[in-house]
Amino acid sequence: MPILGIVASSFKLAPKFFLAATDDTPFLHGWEWSDSTGFGTKFSSPATVPGQYGQGIAINSASTAIAIGGGQSPRANAYPISALGFGTKYTNPASVTAAGHQTCDFHPSNNAIIFGANSSPNQDAYAWTDASGFGTRYSNPATAVPTQTNDLTFSPDGNVVAFSTFNYPNIGAYAWNSSSGYGTKYANPASFVEGTEALDFNYAGDILIQATGGQGVYVQGWPWSNSTGFGTKFSNPATPPPDTGDACGTTKSGTDAVVIGHQTSPFMSGYPISSAGFGSKYSNPAVLPVGRVFDLMFSNSNAALALATDSVSPFNQAYAWSNPGFGTKYSNPATLATSSPHVAIN
Repeated sequence: MPILGIVASSFKLAPKFFLAATDDTPFLHGWEWSDSTGFGTKFSSPATVPGQYGQGIAINSASTAIAIGGGQSPRANAYPISALGFGTKYTNPASVTAAGHQTCDFHPSNNAIIFGANSSPNQDAYAWTDASGFGTRYSNPATAVPTQTNDLTFSPDGNVVAFSTFNYPNIGAYAWNSSSGYGTKYANPASFVEGTEALDFNYAGDILIQATGGQGVYVQGWPWSNSTGFGTKFSNPATPPPDTGDACGTTKSGTDAVVIGHQTSPFMSGYPISSAGFGSKYSNPAVLPVGRVFDLMFSNSNAALALATDSVSPFNQAYAWSNPGFGTKYSNPATLATSSPHVAIN
């Protein structure tokens, strides 16, 4: 075989998936995904399904493992994943201290995972390897996560983990090192709106955006520095989302942008973001989502935006992203889930 052929045959792109966590059995759904054609064949359910009520879901950066929170035991669930679908469920972690794991995120280096929870200590963090799954649980942070965690995210460099919490101060961030776990908590931002839901760093890690439900603002953002933490809060966008922000996702490359999912039409609102704050709202997509967008996420290629519409069929939808702005809606999957509060795409 020519050398070029050997090189080409030995180089394989990571498979792509669209995943959904659901409120009803089997609690976890997955489809093959293509940025050009959209939803492919639906995967078979895993042999061992997650604990009841699928919650937040995450794919590691290598696209080799996924994690899903659960409302009931074992609450922390993880599986290998490949182009063939779900593998054998990893052994449950030895220690789970918080109930109701609502959200989760893998460290960018795939050596740790954190679940956010709705009871004290409001998080469970573990060492992670693809070979053996959950490792030792990290100690709780010296300054506790104060209340129920609605969302959490690692910064792109993995040196910070930020939490969106149900009650005051509604947002917080900690230094992170996967060898030792939580470091010092950063000072709270000087100005913020209460009533918060989801949050995300931009891909450079120097902006932090949060979807909110309080005081008629519905989205807020700050410059971010790993050295000093939160900067001065951005001015509100000139055309804010119309109501409570449930979901927040930022682009992975190209023009920095954020999309906020919300409860009423047009159900999602997109904005360019920069060190100067929010830019002018993007035009709505030609075909709107079918209902409240409860969760959303950009694909790693930045070509697609995945949505969960919670209690409205088809529950999972996706749009091309024109970098920047909303593109054409992909066709719905041929085989639907029966609910979907949370999604993940790689």
